[in-house]
Amino acid sequence: MVVKSLSDAAIAIGSDGLSAASDFADASKSVFDMLKGALDFLTAFRDASTDEKGNPKAVLLPDGEGRLAASGAEGFPLDPQEMGVAQWVLEHGEAAGLGTGTLPGASATYLPLKGSGGTIGVMGLLPEAAARWVEPDSLRLLEAFANQTALAIERALLAERAGEAHRLADEERLRSALLSSVSHDLRTPLGGIMGA
Repeated sequence: MVVKSLSDAAIAIGSDGLSAASDFADASKSVFDMLKGALDFLTAFRDASTDEKGNPKAVLLPDGEGRLAASGAEGFPLDPQEMGVAQWVLEHGEAAGLGTGTLPGASATYLPLKGSGGTIGVMGLLPEAAARWVEPDSLRLLEAFANQTALAIERALLAERAGEAHRLADEERLRSALLSSVSHDLRTPLGGIMGA
C-alpha cells in the first residue's frame, strides 16, 4: 500500500487499529467469560463445601490408631461406604470418590490433606452440581483448596505440639528445681550427722 497523504496513513493505521482492537476485544471477552465461569464455580464450591460459617462440611483427621474420625460433618453422608473411601484416601494419598477415577460411586469427593510429613487427613466435599466437578480444572482447584486447608491444619497441629513441648520443658525445670532443693535440704543435715 502506497501512502499518498496523511489522511491515507490515518485510514491505514485506523483499519489496522480496528482489527487489533477487535482481536483484543475478542480476547478480553473470552478471558472475562473464563473468569466469570471460575467465579461461578468458586461460588458453587463455597456453597457446596462449607456451612453457614464458611467451614468445610467434613474434615476427617486420623486418631491415634490411624483411623479417621469426623469433625464438622453434620449433614454429611458418612456411612461405612463413605468412611471406607475416605480411609482409602488417607492411606493412599490420592483423591477418590465422586468425579474421580477412583471409587467414583461415592456420593462425595474425598481429597487428601497433604502436609510436609505426608497425608494428615481427608477433606470430604459434597457438591450440589456434581457435573462441574468432573472437569480437570475443577479438580485442580479443589486440590488447591485442600492443600491450603492442609497447611492451616498442619500449622495448628505444629502450634499444639510446640505448646506441649513448652509445657513439658516447664515441668522438667520445676522437677529439677524441686529435686535440687530437696537434695540440698537433705544433704545439710546428713552432713552434720555424718560429721558427728
